[in-house]
This record gives sequence, C-alpha cells and structure tokens, in this order.
Amino acid sequence: MNAVAARALVVSGLLLPAVVLQGSLASHRPSRSAIHESSLPENVDGWTSRPVPLTQEELSMLRSPAASQRLYTDSVSGAQVQVLLLQVGNTQNAHDPKICMRGSGYQLERSVIREVDWANASGRPSAVSIAEFRNGASRITLVSWMQTASDTVADMSAGLKWEGIRRALRGLPTRGIAVRIVCLPSAADGSPTALEVGAGLWRRIDGGLHIEQLARRL
Repeated sequence: MNAVAARALVVSGLLLPAVVLQGSLASHRPSRSAIHESSLPENVDGWTSRPVPLTQEELSMLRSPAASQRLYTDSVSGAQVQVLLLQVGNTQNAHDPKICMRGSGYQLERSVIREVDWANASGRPSAVSIAEFRNGASRITLVSWMQTASDTVADMSAGLKWEGIRRALRGLPTRGIAVRIVCLPSAADGSPTALEVGAGLWRRIDGGLHIEQLARRL
C-alpha cells in the first residue's frame, strides 16, 4: 500500500477513533487532559512517522479535544503501523471500530479478546481486542483497548457500556485512554504487517509514554 492509499484509509474513516462519546453516566468531562497532539513520539528506534491529526468535526463528534494519532513506517522493512490515543471520559456509548472496517469493504476474518503482556509498561496480563480483516490481497490487524487507572477494558462496544454502569454503581468514573494500533500493509511491497511488529512498536512507545500512569491523572 502506497502513501496515497494509506492516507485514503484515514480520510475514509477506516482509522478514525474507536470511541464515540455521545452520552455519559456523569455530565462532566475529565477535569484535566493527559493526552495531547504531541503525546506520541515522532521517531522510535528506526521508525519514522507523520501526524494524522483529527479534524475539528471528528473532535466535536467525539467530544474529546485530547487525542494523538501518528502513522509509523519502519525505515528498513516498510512496515506501517498507525497508533491512536484518545482520552475517554464517563460514557455509556461506544463505537466498535470493526463496524467501520466492514463499512469500508473489509471482511472480518477473526476477532478475539486476549490477555497480553505488552499493553502497558507494567508487563502484567491485560485484556485487549484483536481483529483481523481482509479486502482482496490487503490484510489489516486492528488492536484496541481502553487503559484505565487500574486495568484495561477490551470490549469497546457493549462491553464499555456495561463497564460504565458497573463502575457507576460503585461510585467510580469510567475514565481512561483508548488505544488503537492498526497494522497496515507494508509501504514497500504491500505485505501484511504482523501483529508482533505492531506490539513491539507499541512496547517501545509506551516505554517512554507510560500509558497507565497517564490514565491515573484523569
């Protein structure tokens, strides 16, 4: 996939943020911002990147001014990984990113929730959602979750709604940082970018970012 095609995916809404903040269990937003446009690093150990800023319309729809999104390219292999961070406040409503993928012509081949040891710098098992898609010869792997102050929420659709209700009944807010990692076809030859490659990039990014600590500031 060339740079023009990759940009087309972004513009089409395929890689738009996963969470649509249209309702909330509490009427207030997080009192402080832990995520900014510059939160994601420009270069990471041989990976270069370009920013993919959200438009004002997207930010208004999401009701969240706090987001950072970059498209990373490995300078050697051409592997491409898009990373999105989005600050999430109290909410009952969520938008499943798999729906956007299917609407863009991609067929879902597999979707699982799995515990991994690379979602945050703590290294303890944390649940994430992993989905694999195909459109002709193009294969894409999408990983998403929300990091809260204490754990992760892997299901960004109905699961987030129930999690919000459960926490509200305990007097706790549903606040966190949504993370989305999209492993795109290589810019060099269009071959799939493996999940392990995206996970390795994220592990290095979070080594300096510390997503769990950021979530505790909300």
